[in-house]
Amino acid sequence: MSKIGIHSIIGPRTGFGEFCRSIAQAGQRLALVKGVDDFGACGTAKQYDARTLTIGRLNSIDNIDLQGLDDAAQRNQDPLDTARWYYGHVRPRWELNRSRVDVWECFNEWSGYWEYQSDVLIHLMGLAELDGFRLGLFGTSTGNPPDSSYPAIARACLRAKGHGHVMCVHEYGGVGTGMPGTLKGTQPFHALRYRRLYDYLRSVNAVVPLVISEAGQEGGGEFIGTQPFIDDLAWYDAELMQDDYVIGACAWTLGRWAGANFQEALPALADYIIAHPNQEQPGPLPYRAYLPLVVRGAPQAESVSLGALLATLALGAGAWLIGRRMRTRRQR
Repeated sequence: MSKIGIHSIIGPRTGFGEFCRSIAQAGQRLALVKGVDDFGACGTAKQYDARTLTIGRLNSIDNIDLQGLDDAAQRNQDPLDTARWYYGHVRPRWELNRSRVDVWECFNEWSGYWEYQSDVLIHLMGLAELDGFRLGLFGTSTGNPPDSSYPAIARACLRAKGHGHVMCVHEYGGVGTGMPGTLKGTQPFHALRYRRLYDYLRSVNAVVPLVISEAGQEGGGEFIGTQPFIDDLAWYDAELMQDDYVIGACAWTLGRWAGANFQEALPALADYIIAHPNQEQPGPLPYRAYLPLVVRGAPQAESVSLGALLATLALGAGAWLIGRRMRTRRQR
């Protein structure tokens, strides 16, 4: 089945109910839906098919920024205290939305302080599990994580294995000089970057299911038109289907964010998903049976040469991206 899902934020999502209905009536399944601060889309998806994996994230509560934890890391605050502070704020909202949200992505593109972030997430997993919640770990920005972060990420993933948690990354096209606006053409430095990380996680037996919890074009700032949007996602979907640890990708975005709302493409996206029927999975499900069915494949890891890495540095994408994504992070 298609691994393309939906990302939704506060704002209009006209046609989303019909989108879910048409997929369900065709006997197909929408892989996943993510909501940020507004979880109505998650609830709608569950009404039509309870098997759709839903992901939620809270950016702020009562004007308290839940994403800006750099100060705690810089002060070297006890990671357990940071985890307790965070969980104390989010737990009531998580409980309120328990029937609508399966997995909670904790942080939005906190792409730094990897050791500290891993410590906080490990403590958060312990707190969340006591209440039956599942976490989406890390949520790294496109172009991240760097190789140097892999041991810290693996440490959290090893703790996550067998407890229903997932790894989250974000991938975008159009995020640097000379980079195309589509996902296609940015691999392996942006699109499909996750494969390099998962080469490492496999080597240390730390593979957990992966969600690309944001995937979009033009750095997330623009809807590129229905047919180019569908064509780009079809290319991306074909790649995701090769990797059995990938649950799916949440297409950015429905709702009010710059000019990125793709609601006019929902009928075409429904047609695309319906045209990629569910496949029966022989034998045991890969990784964990509590996750949605994913299509098995033979993932082929992409190696990155020194020359390719130097080419990436020449693009200057990293510095540009951090500035853009950090400036906009608090508004999502």
